[in-house]
Amino acid sequence: MSLDSSLNPSPFSRLIQDFAARAGIDADDDVFGLEFEHEGLLASVLPHPRLEQRLIAEVSLGELDFGEIQAPEQALLFLHQLNDRARREHDWVITVDEQLGLTLSLQARLSELDGAGLQALLDEGLGLAQALQVMLASVTRAPAASPGDLLGQGSAAVLRV
Repeated sequence: MSLDSSLNPSPFSRLIQDFAARAGIDADDDVFGLEFEHEGLLASVLPHPRLEQRLIAEVSLGELDFGEIQAPEQALLFLHQLNDRARREHDWVITVDEQLGLTLSLQARLSELDGAGLQALLDEGLGLAQALQVMLASVTRAPAASPGDLLGQGSAAVLRV
């Protein structure tokens, strides 16, 4: 590492520093990421592992508990259908990992964001995650529900789909 690179924080570090400064939080020059909890949701922002001019933002909703879901296949189908409808409205994608962790994630270009833009992005992701929790709870109680059925409800309007 050259002396110049240690004195000049990366674009990702500068973005996180700007975000932190707006929030009144101290951040080191070489910050690696951002993580915080909000109303039971875990939000994180990390540099993209291969594309240094991009970041990955995620909002984790926790694990799906199929013990409480009457029809697991209906819940998974619902998530796929919701992704299909939402992809035209925003860049957030719903994923389920190997441990059944439910996450909303997106990639963004660092050059298109400042601290305020990152805050708006995270606010959007947290709002979408909260709306997803409400909709998924409806699916677990009423296995026949579809994205079309739920999108007409007021609580689903946050998803803008």
